[in-house]
Amino acid sequence: MKLEKINNDVYLGNYKIIQKIGNGSFSNVFKGEHKESKKLVAIKAINTQKLDNKILKNINMEIDTMLKLNHENILKLHETIKTDSHIYLIMDFCDNSDLYKHIKKNGKFCENDAKSIFIQIASGLYILRKNNLIHRDMKPHNILLSLSGNVKIADFGFVASTNNDKLMDTLCGSPIYMAPEILKFNKYDEKVDLWSIGIILFEMLTGKPPFTANNHIQLLRTIETTDFKIPDDVIISNECMDLLRSLIVVNPKYRITFQNFFSHSFFNNYDFEKMNNLSKNDDFVLINHKDSAEMENIIYVQIYLENIYRSASEVGSLGIQFEETLDYSESLCLYIYSLNLFEHAINVSNKNKIFKKINEQLKNKFEIFLSRSEKIYNLILENKKKVFCAEYIIYYKALEMIKYGCSYEILDDSEKSIYYFVWSMRLLESLTMNETALNDTDNEIINKFINSVKKIIEFKK
Repeated sequence: MKLEKINNDVYLGNYKIIQKIGNGSFSNVFKGEHKESKKLVAIKAINTQKLDNKILKNINMEIDTMLKLNHENILKLHETIKTDSHIYLIMDFCDNSDLYKHIKKNGKFCENDAKSIFIQIASGLYILRKNNLIHRDMKPHNILLSLSGNVKIADFGFVASTNNDKLMDTLCGSPIYMAPEILKFNKYDEKVDLWSIGIILFEMLTGKPPFTANNHIQLLRTIETTDFKIPDDVIISNECMDLLRSLIVVNPKYRITFQNFFSHSFFNNYDFEKMNNLSKNDDFVLINHKDSAEMENIIYVQIYLENIYRSASEVGSLGIQFEETLDYSESLCLYIYSLNLFEHAINVSNKNKIFKKINEQLKNKFEIFLSRSEKIYNLILENKKKVFCAEYIIYYKALEMIKYGCSYEILDDSEKSIYYFVWSMRLLESLTMNETALNDTDNEIINKFINSVKKIIEFKK
């Protein structure tokens, strides 16, 4: 595949190149658009002819990492296109630049606005920790923003795994945001990311980083001999100050742990585990009961609620994808569809106190998508675009996932094929959970597909 010109427009496969939006030492980034769906994407063009084998290996590692990570606060890599001279990464497009440029242009944030962004940064970091990964280059330049308020961690060129339990010693990252142990060329662990996001939080609140210098040596000396100070015109809470003093700690031994970081009072009891699970690890706790007949009925209802929870989450997650590409009308109708499913499940779980825990989980997800739908509602009022029905979008997205699943099945990649088949199955299941029943033909087609996918999954197991 190569770049081709069609009617004065340049195309890379299915993507139209719109304009250049950034560049690096051996890569350029372009704004692009899918020629059929019109979805906006970012296209990173890496010139492989200028790279040695070590850098190429790191790029392939970055690609593998991004393909494994699927979370709303982590930049999504949709596909890669390779030619003789370039590797093209097709990624999410964020329409509000990065956090660094935002601070330079607009200045410091109030604590509430900083917290809104920082919680999303922490949420993405939570996923990295769950996957035993260290980013090693956390800085405002790698925090991408969208007009809708979404935040995405980007640039995984220095990402490393902690699975081998060995301390690292590679010098990487940007000096101002580097942890002191890296600047000293000491061995280090995952806590270097905590130092970096502490510097990011400070910069959001004050408009500038706490420590600056002309070179590494001066910077390290400043860090070790100077305590950071919040300017008098910056008002922050005690919880915020405590978090900063827990993160920006020179000796990593005394720096806050990840466990204590995610449970810090600054986050107001935000449950990262619960909020991060949009589509997987969503199992409810099985309820014990003495009466076997009643227990059977309870389990049946629980399974029913669990299926609604997962399918409604998938629909809501699909809405997030449309929101991030500025398709607000499509996004809103998907959020409403998701909210209707959650509301139905909440009403069912309200009927029995034994489903209290499940009810809380359902309400948490309901609040997430309600908040998102309210946020973009006013944006919708400004645009008089045609709104497709949610069922139409869900159905065709499910077909797209089936195609992906079949493709990976042919390539004998069972893990990815099952992932896409399960995703499509949950989307199709969501169509049957609406209180308005489908006709017999629709039900027959969907049930036949669901049963065939289940057989494939059982076979792969």
